[in-house]
Parts: sequence; C-alpha cells; structure tokens
Amino acid sequence: SVSGSWAYLLVVIATGLMTDYPRRFPHLFGMVAGAMVVVIAARLLLFKALKTGFAHRPEVWRFRLRAAILATPLVWGFFQAATTHLYQREWTCALVVILTSGMAAGATTAFSPDLALHRNFQLLLWTPTIVVNALGLGSGYALAGLACLFTGYLLWQGREHSRQYWRSVKTRQRLARQTAELESHQRIKDEFLAVITHDLRNSLQSVLLFTSTLKHRTQDPVVREMGDHMRETGTYMKELLDDLHDLARLGMKALKMKAEEVNLVAIVERVLAEQNEPAGEGRIHLRLSSPERELSLMADEVRLRQILANLISNAIKYNRPGGWVEVRTRVEGEQVVVEVEDSGIGIQPEDHDRVFELFSRVDGATVEGSGLGLAITRQLVELHEGSLELESQPDKGSVFRVRLPRSGPAALAC
Repeated sequence: SVSGSWAYLLVVIATGLMTDYPRRFPHLFGMVAGAMVVVIAARLLLFKALKTGFAHRPEVWRFRLRAAILATPLVWGFFQAATTHLYQREWTCALVVILTSGMAAGATTAFSPDLALHRNFQLLLWTPTIVVNALGLGSGYALAGLACLFTGYLLWQGREHSRQYWRSVKTRQRLARQTAELESHQRIKDEFLAVITHDLRNSLQSVLLFTSTLKHRTQDPVVREMGDHMRETGTYMKELLDDLHDLARLGMKALKMKAEEVNLVAIVERVLAEQNEPAGEGRIHLRLSSPERELSLMADEVRLRQILANLISNAIKYNRPGGWVEVRTRVEGEQVVVEVEDSGIGIQPEDHDRVFELFSRVDGATVEGSGLGLAITRQLVELHEGSLELESQPDKGSVFRVRLPRSGPAALAC
C-alpha cells in the first residue's frame, strides 16, 4: 500500500504529461491533481505514524487509514467518469482507462486480505464510469459493459486472493503453535535428561570407585576379572552419560563457554597423553605434527579439549591393530586448522554426512558407541563459529579437519 501511494502520484504525472488535460481543462485537472496529492500525503502520514497511532488507538488508526485509501478511488473514479464524458473515444480517454485498470489490478493484490476494503475500492473506482457510459454520456455502452466485466473479475479475484491469504495465515499460525509446543516439549525433555544424567553420573562414579577398590584389595582372579569387566562396562556407561548430559545442555543452550587465549599445541599434547592407555591396548601409535611449539587462539579450553578428545578417541576406536593416529596443526590466514588422521577402516562416501547425525553409527561398525560423539563435536565446533570437515575412503582411513577462527567467535568475546 505504501508503494501504491507513490504509484498514484506517477499516474497523475503521466496523465498531465501525456495528454492535453492541463491545457483544455486546467481547473478540473488541477482539482483532481491537488486532491490526489492530499490523499497520498494523508496515507503516507498515517503510515509514518503507524507505531504511535496504532499502538495508542488502533481502531481509530484503522478507520483513518481506510478512509484515506478509499478517498483515492473516489477522486480518481469521478475523474475517469468525467474523462469518458469529455474525451469519449479520444486517446486521453483510452489512456485514463488503461491507467485506471492498472490501479485496480494493483489494489487487488494490495487490499484483498481486507475483502471489504477491496470491494469498496473497486466499486468506487468503476461505478461512476459504468453509470456515465450506461446513460450514454460517455464512450458508449461497450465501455460500460467492459467495465462491469472487469470489475466483476477483479471482485472475484480479490475474493480468491483473500481466501488464499487467510488460509496461509492460519496455516502459519498453526505451524507456529505446533513449533512452540514441540520446543516446549523438547526443552522439558532436555531439562529432565540433564538432571537424570547428572544424578546417574554421580552414582556411577561411586560404583567405579568401589570396583577399583575391590580389584586392588582382592587376590581372587575371578573377582579381579569381574572387577575389570565391571570397570569397562562402567566406563562405557559413564562416557554415554557424559554425551547425553552434554547433548541435553546443548539442547537447552545452557552450555556455558568462556573465551580465553589457549595454546593449541599444548592442549593436543595433553589429550594425546590421556589417550595413551586406550591407544596402547590396540597398539595404536599416536603422533603430533606441528610446525610451531606454541599456537595460540581464543577458545573455550574445556570444550576445545572435548572436541580433540572425541576426534582422537574415535580415530583410536575405529583403527586397525598396529595402526597410527596423527594430529596436525597449522595456521591458514585467520584460521587455525587441526587435522586428525587415522589408518582405520574408513567411511563410505554416502555415510559422510550421516556420521554427524545424532545416534548415527556407520553400518557394519563393531565398536561400541552411542552415536553421539561426532554430533556433539560438530555442535561444539559450530559454537566456536568453526567448521568440521571429513575426508575418508573405505579401508584408507579418515581425516577429520577442524577450522576455528584464531581471534575466537564473536559470541565468546571477553
């Protein structure tokens, strides 16, 4: 409607420049042009006062806006009727009718959501012309008939547009309500999951401590074997609960992160040292390749360690006995790049995207896992405004590449 206001001004200017109206009927054209300018100005002022006027007196603002909108076809409708009477079958009459048709079509698009406004607009715009020509005072009955047909078509089209518009509004509202309900249910689920996993982790920690104590205080080989089995099972359960807890906190957007300057190389070395035991069990050789001993960036140290630990742990789990895992670090422009490459089983090309989905595991994988690690890792990388890429072929190992902004993400700015 705002753009339409300026279009009406262009219609008046076009009529003045392309016809002899200002010369032959200067008073009539001046009155119409002045009235149109006043109406257009009133509409624009009402739009400008939308925030204040609508907020304080919405019904009054709506009434005034409708009045200003309907004043346009009232003025132009009588002008068109006068034109068909004064010019009849001349070029000026044809031009005004064409301009009016364009004005009417534009109004159908703009005002059809308010069906009553649209109907009144079209009737005010065309009724004077229909009456004048039906009485034989204008271009004749043919123009009156065509105007009736065109008006009827526009009224039908406006009704159809109105139905489609309000149907789409109701659909959007229904989808918005359903989305809000789903988000509410998801939030409740995440909160419940966070509380449950927190309590279970604490209880499981006590079980693991008891198992370790039992193993070291008995010499019975059967009991020690049972203790080892309980420790392995408990460790797996703890890893699963840790992943579920992080997943719940990510879903609630409750994962607290703090940016600080960290030494990436030192963090990688620490994570590799922590992974020495599981790597040793599979005779996996761990190595670090970094051109610099210190590579600083702004990041959350705890979450950065978690990202690296997840990737290196995965590389060990899905490796071959006697294989290797290499971690490489480097700087590329404003980014820090970390690559974790392994000599493992590799991943099929069609599974490259799926491995980052929640609870997704590669078909045929024999290693126990929750299918959460890589999904959580990608979310943690994205929280740092970075990216996680994968290059892999079956039986040729995999390369997971993490790119992080060296200056840190804006969301974690100190």
